[in-house]
Amino acid sequence: VAVPTQLALTIPAGVTIVKIVCDYSGVLVLLSNGELYAQGQYITCVPSPYTSATLVLIPGGHNFIDVDVDNNAAGGLDSDGQLWAWGFGSGSYKISHGAGFCDQNSLTVPVFVGSETLNQYAWASFDFGGFTQTLLNTDGRLFTYGLNGDGNLGINQTFAETPFVCAPIQCTPLKDSDGNEIIYG
Repeated sequence: VAVPTQLALTIPAGVTIVKIVCDYSGVLVLLSNGELYAQGQYITCVPSPYTSATLVLIPGGHNFIDVDVDNNAAGGLDSDGQLWAWGFGSGSYKISHGAGFCDQNSLTVPVFVGSETLNQYAWASFDFGGFTQTLLNTDGRLFTYGLNGDGNLGINQTFAETPFVCAPIQCTPLKDSDGNEIIYG
């Protein structure tokens, strides 16, 4: 039987709660001033045992505008359109940063998701799925990374060809009946 927990957070005058997201690993509370608080396991940025029973401020001053949490990992989109991720990497396949490097440990600070070639993009939206992540850039192009089980990354490659993608890559573009690329958003 789950027992509801009451979380306490003192919010400064003029600041509001923008978004609350949660899953079994914990809860994220995003404030209108860009501060992000977390409670739970792996997503709180606290050292081993990686858990906090109270809300703690996520470090780094990233000025988050959107956040998501899934399967012991969390991510935040900052006001510059950059994606940051932290939490448990090995079971969730979410923590990817740099070209071709996937972190398999619990990260206690947000790390930049991307590579030199991806720095040209600003992300408009993102979603953390169970084992895959999806990003929409400001130009309306869809990118993804994570586990490519059954070809679910949308990159036109099978699991045998590409089992795992560590850094976001553009999905195979959809085309309309005239052969024009469909832009999302």
